[in-house]
Amino acid sequence: MRLASNTLWKLSWIVAAGLCGCAGAAVNLGSYHAAPLGQADVMPSREQLSTTRVKVVVLPVDDTSVDAANRASRPGEVMRRALEHDVSEGGTEIVDRTLNEKLSNEIELAIFKQKGDSGGPEVAQYAIKGIVGNASFKSDFTAAETSVEKGKRTTTPAHCDSKVEVASSLRIYELPGLRLVSTVNAPGSANATTEARRCDKTQDAALLKEAVEKGVHKARHQLKNVFAPKGYVTEKRVSDGKPAIFRVSFGAAQGAASENKLKFYTIRKSQNALTGEATYDEIPLGEGKVSDQVSDGSCWVVADKEETAKAIRAGDFVRIFHEKSALEKLDIF
Repeated sequence: MRLASNTLWKLSWIVAAGLCGCAGAAVNLGSYHAAPLGQADVMPSREQLSTTRVKVVVLPVDDTSVDAANRASRPGEVMRRALEHDVSEGGTEIVDRTLNEKLSNEIELAIFKQKGDSGGPEVAQYAIKGIVGNASFKSDFTAAETSVEKGKRTTTPAHCDSKVEVASSLRIYELPGLRLVSTVNAPGSANATTEARRCDKTQDAALLKEAVEKGVHKARHQLKNVFAPKGYVTEKRVSDGKPAIFRVSFGAAQGAASENKLKFYTIRKSQNALTGEATYDEIPLGEGKVSDQVSDGSCWVVADKEETAKAIRAGDFVRIFHEKSALEKLDIF
């Protein structure tokens, strides 16, 4: 199959960008020394400083909107497997479904009853409920064609072009309170061309499963951002003529990797003038990236601007920020 000219241009752009490379975040710790670091207004608790991975329960998927014939191909199970794979890539731990079937049932029942507590042991921080929505099936038949050019006869066989589009969504709940944290749209599509004397429904089930899987895959950066762990700033080091670096309390075991982009935050406490209750707001400080100094439980990070580095204090936190890959941004596949 020939790629369209604009697709070839996009591919050449990606190759060129890859060959050029980008500036690394290399840090030689031996050339840095400790620097004073003030404390944040609101400091993390001992539990918050723990470096355990975020745990997620993937609930059985609702695919009842799919017609019975295509539901037999189990598109819901395809979505569930895709969720388990793509979410775990970001360092999130997927709770074993066989060990926690009872927990899943309790969460499902609580969601159905709109109850504010899932009950049961707190073995996960979040639950994902996938929904395979309405699917549209289209097909176009093209009869065989024969053409003659410069005395050469060319025959294009009869074929059928099939396409499936599905409107899926992902609901993310915080446990145990069952607060709806986010709803992520995950539409997907798939198409195929087959030699045939007529169009029929034989391709529908396979294309539906492919469309469901693609929808989840395209939404994976949003899911990773929802489940991104917090890493708290614990130390600062400086070196003449170089940006300051900060140690944070997560590492490779929680999904951190060199060159990951991240955002710095501080917690600001205020008081409700009417109720007198304390409220806590996350205040952005700036952005940065993970250096090449990454261990299992911690890593060194660099702020992208000097004013950001000056604003950071011990107890402030960072979150890794996941973006679409180059291919996903160009949306050519």
